Amino acid sequence: ELQAVKFGGAVKDFHVSQYLTPKEAKKMAESLITLGKQGTLHARRQALQIITHKPTIKMLFSNIAPKYVDRDGGYTRIVKIGLRRGDGAVKSLLELIE
Repeated sequence: ELQAVKFGGAVKDFHVSQYLTPKEAKKMAESLITLGKQGTLHARRQALQIITHKPTIKMLFSNIAPKYVDRDGGYTRIVKIGLRRGDGAVKSLLELIE
């Protein structure tokens, strides 16, 4: 549940925290897109438990999820973009597959 809280803040701010691994973010994003594909009120309320930012939920259900109606999964991919200055940690980008 703590990971869901971290992810909700990260999605609202359009960045992923250093405490949330890319694999965790990918898992959360894919489950949210699956909820968006359902399009029901119950699915919307479940998504609002993870991301409390209502404009983001509206964008998920109206713009993002309809693109993936014919796809069963694998909506995102992790791309490594280099090393972070200072500590040399690997930076990753989570992008939606078209």
